Amino acid sequence: KLDLRPARPRNLSWATTTFPFRASLAALVTSLTALVSALITSLTALVSAAVAATAGVFAYSAAFVLLGLLIKNSIIWGLAYVLLWEGLFAGFSESIGRVAVRGYARSLLANLSEVDLGVAADASTPAAVIACGATAASALFFAAVRLDRMEVA
Repeated sequence: KLDLRPARPRNLSWATTTFPFRASLAALVTSLTALVSALITSLTALVSAAVAATAGVFAYSAAFVLLGLLIKNSIIWGLAYVLLWEGLFAGFSESIGRVAVRGYARSLLANLSEVDLGVAADASTPAAVIACGATAASALFFAAVRLDRMEVA
């Protein structure tokens, strides 16, 4: 029997906020693992790359789910964020790199694999995990609040 009742906002917010994680995590970790395994023969480096990619995917996915709920034409603003803030400004400025998700993901990779990645890799492993987790958790919280307040047909 097909149930045509409207979805509850809580169920809708859970499905909406977890889908990008599941989709992007599967694609990113699979491709990154294949790439790194082809380039690096060390199991430690492979595991650290997978852990850092997973932490980065969670933080970025949650941030972009929130961005998509708050801003019209969020693709343009998301690309601007990635290209300008994370790419250009965080690459050139050490202080901006400390508040960028990319910096914490790189720190996690550098600390776990013991490879020097340069300027952005200066946070400790616990700080990088906490920063990525806090970014994901806070963005998911605000996205769920926004979805609960939205009028869904």
